[in-house]
Amino acid sequence: MAVRILCCEPDHPEVSEHGDFRLVADPGWMLRRPFLDFESGLLIIDSKNLDPESQRRVGVMTFYETKIHVVDLTTLQELTPEQWAVHFDYEPSRSVSPDGRFELVEQRILGDDGKGDSIESELFDAATGESRATSDGVAFQSKKRRNLLDGVLELEDQQAKRDQDLEDQIRAGNAQRCAHCDTPVHRNVRYPDHLCTACAALEKVDEQGRKVTFTNASMSGGLIIYRWADGEVISEDSSKQQFVCLIEGKRYVAREARIGGVVLSPENDSP
Repeated sequence: MAVRILCCEPDHPEVSEHGDFRLVADPGWMLRRPFLDFESGLLIIDSKNLDPESQRRVGVMTFYETKIHVVDLTTLQELTPEQWAVHFDYEPSRSVSPDGRFELVEQRILGDDGKGDSIESELFDAATGESRATSDGVAFQSKKRRNLLDGVLELEDQQAKRDQDLEDQIRAGNAQRCAHCDTPVHRNVRYPDHLCTACAALEKVDEQGRKVTFTNASMSGGLIIYRWADGEVISEDSSKQQFVCLIEGKRYVAREARIGGVVLSPENDSP
């Protein structure tokens, strides 16, 4: 135990907002604010062990021993995992996004004593069956839980709004398009045909088909060209100010950007 549940009068200064009782931490423990689980209505209490000997340090971070307590408000009894399990479904569930593009598979995992349940999720491309994302999160929540599909669709919606904003900016002359994929990007007067970040990260090869990568020679700039073979760098060249490479069969020139970094532009548009 790390917490005691004591009945008290409604006017007691430490009465809980969830009923006529108060929560008392055992010596050396601290209670975080309890909440009602959105799905079951059970009271969830999170406690932290303040004993320095129980703490674990990793770099500048300190990790504390914690315990999750699950309480039935009708009996004010702390439940074991087997007892709280009757409130939930632990079978795998499947759902499909409204547009049919994604399939979400989720399963609630029963926790041990002192540890709450978790939710394991995996998102698949419905057409190909390819896994797109996975997550392992806390199951007890005070609000309706946002699942993995909710997060992906929200990110897509945010990206669509950003893209639409950039389209509007293009029409207004305040944005431009990636020279490789035509995606809207923020306007850069000095590099009107530069590649977007995603395209600049695509694999690049030299005219002999060898993989190449680029970086700055130092904080003050310069261009270094690395040639690769079998996963290892086989040459390093800092003698050139620019270098022609191919991305998906198209020719681009890599050169040092004015304020640092490396910029890629179509060969025929490079100065």
